[in-house]
Amino acid sequence: VPSPCPPQMKSRSSFNGEMHGNNAANDGANHRKNDTFDPGSPEIKREILMMISQYLKEEGYISTVMVLQDESRMRLKVENELHLLYQKMQTKILNGDWVDVDKQFPELERRMDDLKLSKECRFLKFEIYKQQYLELIHRQEVQRAFHFLLKRLKPMQVIHGSNTEFQRLCYLLTCTQVNEEPAFKGWMGIKPSRMLLAEKMRQVMRTNKLVHPRSRNLEPPPGRLIHLLQQAVAFQVKTSSAKASVKDKKARTNRTTLLKDKRRYSVPSHSHKTYKGHVQDVKALVFLGKNGEHIASGSSDKSIRIWSTDTGACNAELRGHIGKIWSLAADAAGQILVSGAANGCVKVWSVDSAKAMRTHHFHSRAVYSVAMKRGGTHYVSGGLGMRLLLADIEASKVTSQMSGHSGLISSTSFNQSGNLIVSGSRDCTIRFWDSISGTCIRRIGHNLGEVSSVILSENELYVLSSSKDNTVRLWDIRMGKCVQKYKGSQNLHKSFVKSTFGPNEDIIVSGSEDGFVYMWNRHSGKLMERVNAHTDIVYTAEWNESSELLATASHDGIVKTWMNDQRG
Repeated sequence: VPSPCPPQMKSRSSFNGEMHGNNAANDGANHRKNDTFDPGSPEIKREILMMISQYLKEEGYISTVMVLQDESRMRLKVENELHLLYQKMQTKILNGDWVDVDKQFPELERRMDDLKLSKECRFLKFEIYKQQYLELIHRQEVQRAFHFLLKRLKPMQVIHGSNTEFQRLCYLLTCTQVNEEPAFKGWMGIKPSRMLLAEKMRQVMRTNKLVHPRSRNLEPPPGRLIHLLQQAVAFQVKTSSAKASVKDKKARTNRTTLLKDKRRYSVPSHSHKTYKGHVQDVKALVFLGKNGEHIASGSSDKSIRIWSTDTGACNAELRGHIGKIWSLAADAAGQILVSGAANGCVKVWSVDSAKAMRTHHFHSRAVYSVAMKRGGTHYVSGGLGMRLLLADIEASKVTSQMSGHSGLISSTSFNQSGNLIVSGSRDCTIRFWDSISGTCIRRIGHNLGEVSSVILSENELYVLSSSKDNTVRLWDIRMGKCVQKYKGSQNLHKSFVKSTFGPNEDIIVSGSEDGFVYMWNRHSGKLMERVNAHTDIVYTAEWNESSELLATASHDGIVKTWMNDQRG
């Protein structure tokens, strides 16, 4: 009989640096349960299905309603039958009718498998067998206990992922009492342990929402689903920025989409933090991760600095480039950073370690723009060489080349899935490329000035561009035409002034050669705010929706963040 072994300690890896820890904490906060109602409640689920069925019926989708009702009734029937079976088994466990428990368990197992609860079922089966075994040990029926151990428990020892539990159960064969084994020191006898097992079963049922449904004959009033959605949208519009006019709020209500939340509409024009450390101009800027807790800035002083937007402190300085840094890009998680420099070098950095993972010399001339796929597997780069290169980071090789521009490439952007690349060039055109084949699938811009930046909207139906004719333009990709112009900012000379989408993509934000940041209403084109941001050219502005911060970088070597007046 194997001797008892002490439980194995499982090691936990520590968080790798401040950024990783903060991101993990925020990810947890973002998934906190909403306390308005429990979406896992069987009653709530049933009411949601009733409202969906009612809406589909009102819209004439009768066949769909019939299928939905049949499936929901079947699910409800399975849950009810499982609950009744659980109640019977619970009674038999408390009475110690193990023969009947063993007979009924295959039926319980089948029904739990139908609900994709196989793992929970195996756990219950092991606990039931263990209870029977402990009762045999308690009554000192050692021979029966030995055979039961080999026949029932040994095949299931993998349930606990190690031999430790099975070894403890084996050790009990040498004991006169169950609580002689330290792991079962709390054993209080047969009846209390049966009650504990019944509670474990109850907990499994409760955790998986397999409670007996209350009888309700309520029917939702007509149009209930639409009414609830209207209430939700009205609340979001009502609680949006107080600075938005009644006319603006009404216009936004008419343009409402149910596919994303209404966010606050304030203009981020109030100073938040100032980040000083670079000794030359800063042309590159990017938020790291979706929560906006850190910013990376690239400068003509050949360094990259990572800043905390909470404290304003520089957390790390990345050095290794021998040319001016023109562009930065990061993956969606903010763990990988790519930089493009004036000597044609592209570096791939680990943000956690603040060290370069890869150095690529695919370009022989200056790299003015880099963009990264959300997953961080590939990046695209372009510059003075007038061609775009798509590179595999892990393999350190170019997977696609895109040629067609007749002037330097100033800006690049990926779509969400990474299969489309948009580029802007000094040849006064915007091109759209298939990232796999490298084929140019569309070209827009005929009366443009030299394009200094391009960026896709979140829904990928529009592209925003800045040109060296003092104009920012919004293009409808489907029609291939400009649908709005934004004027006022200065963008005429050699600097690469960039624009971006602001809060909720309802505001357009742009840098300017006069040191101001310009903000327009996306739909009307009206100038909403002109912020005296820097003492020299504002090259770029970046908006982070989660933190509601706007970051700007300037020729004065300073990075700043801006917030709306509601944040305080």
